[in-house]
Amino acid sequence: MYDHSEIRVLLLLKVNQLKREELPTLTYQNLLDYLFNQRWKDYFPENLNDIATDVLSIRAEEVVSYLSYQAIVDSKKHSIGDFEDLI
Repeated sequence: MYDHSEIRVLLLLKVNQLKREELPTLTYQNLLDYLFNQRWKDYFPENLNDIATDVLSIRAEEVVSYLSYQAIVDSKKHSIGDFEDLI
């Protein structure tokens, strides 16, 4: 099997790459949410090599698309009054 710390390091490297190149506000949690709620929703890679391949192939556009969709879904849970401080 593999050690979860190996996956954490891999994810941190990917977060830092995406932050440097295109998504300066991306967080570790954003990437985890994308992986488990989108990419690995129906399956989890069987070995560390498959996990690494999956993580390293993530593009910024995929994460942005997921986070945009999540923002829309989350906003439906609120009323317009919840956003008055933004107006």
